[in-house]
Amino acid sequence: MTSTNINIRCTPTSELTLFAPRAALNDDIFAHLAWFLPRPTLLSFSLTCHALHHIALPPLLHTIFLPRGPPQHFPLPALRDFLLADPTARGPLLHALHVDCSMFPEGHWEPWREFFEQKEHKADWPVVREFISPLADILECAMQLHTLGISSPEDYIRNEPRIGAALTQRTMLRVLLLGCAGPATVALLREIRAPLTDVHVELDDQLKDESDAFLANFATSLERVSHSGVDLARAHVVCPRARNVQYVRAFRRPVPLDLTQLLRLYPAAARMCLSSSVGHPDGHGTVAVSERPANQAALRMLPRRKFEYLRGRVSVLWPTGVASPVRHLVLNSIDFEHVAPQSADVLRDTRPSSLTVELASDMSQDVQDTWVLGIAQGVEELAHLVLHVRHTSVFMIEQTMLFPLPLAKEIVARVPIRLLELKLAHKVAHGRTKDHASLLLPALQEHWARALFETSKDSSLSCILFSNSSEWVRWSSGTTAREGALLGESLSEEQYAQAREAQGLSGDSQDQFPCLVTTF
Repeated sequence: MTSTNINIRCTPTSELTLFAPRAALNDDIFAHLAWFLPRPTLLSFSLTCHALHHIALPPLLHTIFLPRGPPQHFPLPALRDFLLADPTARGPLLHALHVDCSMFPEGHWEPWREFFEQKEHKADWPVVREFISPLADILECAMQLHTLGISSPEDYIRNEPRIGAALTQRTMLRVLLLGCAGPATVALLREIRAPLTDVHVELDDQLKDESDAFLANFATSLERVSHSGVDLARAHVVCPRARNVQYVRAFRRPVPLDLTQLLRLYPAAARMCLSSSVGHPDGHGTVAVSERPANQAALRMLPRRKFEYLRGRVSVLWPTGVASPVRHLVLNSIDFEHVAPQSADVLRDTRPSSLTVELASDMSQDVQDTWVLGIAQGVEELAHLVLHVRHTSVFMIEQTMLFPLPLAKEIVARVPIRLLELKLAHKVAHGRTKDHASLLLPALQEHWARALFETSKDSSLSCILFSNSSEWVRWSSGTTAREGALLGESLSEEQYAQAREAQGLSGDSQDQFPCLVTTF
């Protein structure tokens, strides 16, 4: 038996909102949200329907990495295939393109070796023909291209004229990153008329023309410059606006770095990274020839200046005679040629308020003592001391599990320091060296932080920061537990960055210099 409830009223179709034919979010909101999606999700999002396809394309194709090699080793092979399937239609959406296009790297990429052997190809021009033609198509229609990086442009420019012709027409190009630049690449650079702001060029070792003439067309617009292989004795192009300058030079004969000439070419430079060495056929390292007195006299003829950031080895900086105040000085400790008096001279001459020492974990005790002595003799006080462990060997972990804490304790006992940061590089916290990071943090948590504060000269130390790839911790002198232990405060990566910024350490990384982006 059934009955009908006459009180139940049928809702008109117009009042139903649960299955509305049009979503409440409009296309503008969808387009904004799309920029926050991970690349794999965004690629799937673009294949959902025709409307969402057009919304997803701008963020999906804004920045593209195009490696060349075995597909299984691509970060996102589906995205590469998606772009190359229709380069002329999708190229106009490109703003940044990074191409890892180096030829068969001898003795390195084993997957590449297997890839070429399976295809029964040799590492010559026919191997890359299939890849370069779409690249030329992309560059011909990428009217909005702002950033371009190619790690081996000579192979492309020499064999595909369309690539060079397209680059000379990209008027919106501002950042150009080129490695292994040979004659064809240098000739192309002299034809580019776009007002570039960032340039990175690595001249090939066999290139006879070692001048900087390739910078002439865009010298007045450059703000960040990085080049290697340029002979300063043959350089003449002045870049009046460039504030960030990285110079790398490997000499075949003992020639000191001419800092005076470098400062004439870059009169506005405030952030510099310097590297100069002499290569020895026997592979026994490098030497630096000291012409410090003459260089000091030449520098005194130039207008007085201050550096915001200066990075290099003591064996490079000391012969240059640099004697300008530096806010943040970065010294590479992988340097077996310097002695304590040289590092003390560099510190006295530059008077840094912040000092970073890039540590090598296999440093002997003698080398560590040299650094402690050099820092103690060279500075009266420091606002910040950053000890950056760049590489950690298994052998060193077995020798000193708490490195670099003993080194830190020796330094803070001799020099008043307000902030100490222990920073482990990404490689240190992974693989076989992961135990190093996992032991350092508990040691700091248990007693080392307290010991560092107590041994700090005149009780100046007020903050300790510790970071690796997965943990970020801060200790402050005013946060103690009942038992007297110092409490560490776990931070997120963003909070840690804010803590560094609050202490005046923001922007003090080598990322401020233009460089190639690699995908392996």
